[in-house]
Amino acid sequence: MSVGVGSENHEIWAVHSDHTIVRREGVTHNNQEGTNWVEVDGYLAQVSVGNWHVWGVNRFHELYERVGVSADNVNGDSWTQRE
Repeated sequence: MSVGVGSENHEIWAVHSDHTIVRREGVTHNNQEGTNWVEVDGYLAQVSVGNWHVWGVNRFHELYERVGVSADNVNGDSWTQRE
């Protein structure tokens, strides 16, 4: 499992061994455990998170960025491959 944590915005994303992606909801300063996991579309091998930026690498070592991630859209819109 790969876990990415963004400390400023209480972002927690994870990738399971089957490459599915999840994000923790309800994480706040007062509730650091959050409330539940929400599945995010796509498949990755590793994830990195920080300051409303989410990056991932798939099993073919291709780099992806999650676009549209913000305080108002915490799951973002889609994955875009980067080089």
